[in-house]
Amino acid sequence: MPDKKRPRSALGPETEANDLLQSSEGANDSVLAGGARKSDEDQVLEIVTVAMEQKLRCSPIAHPLAGRKVTKRVMKLAKKLAARKQLRRGVKEVVKSIRRGARGFCVMGADVAPVDVIAHIPVLCEEAGILYCFVPSREVLGTAALLKRPTSVIFLPLIEDTDDEEEKKLQRKCLRDLEAMHIELVSTLNQR
Repeated sequence: MPDKKRPRSALGPETEANDLLQSSEGANDSVLAGGARKSDEDQVLEIVTVAMEQKLRCSPIAHPLAGRKVTKRVMKLAKKLAARKQLRRGVKEVVKSIRRGARGFCVMGADVAPVDVIAHIPVLCEEAGILYCFVPSREVLGTAALLKRPTSVIFLPLIEDTDDEEEKKLQRKCLRDLEAMHIELVSTLNQR
């Protein structure tokens, strides 16, 4: 009989959870805030469940999806640009910037629903030769843009006349990462 406390995966058999459970040795218990004990198996199951929920919330057009390292770099640059009010936020502003020929790159939330809200932006970016990527959540974008609300898309313009060497270096790293992601995306699409 299945344990009612353990969440079920929406994708069928819990193969990832089983693999992780087999790799963890022993059942070391950790103490929770009420004196209750939580085994390693339960902790691993929670981690896998959270990861699966994030995958389920991703929209089907969310390619290329930035990893943790790239997301962190892009968000750091976004905070710097937002502090100087050089960041474009929201679908309307971003589309306007792209159509006017601004140079930079676009970052979209992978959990935007309905997808139709931002579905046209990757096409606009490709036509204009602008790099783009998706990050796991809109909340992260809103926080990076120094907003109190989540935002679906932000545009980070390239600033060449800045005196901040750290910002220039961060821009170069972000562009290099996005170019690598796009090369990988194009190669996988060509293989299909």
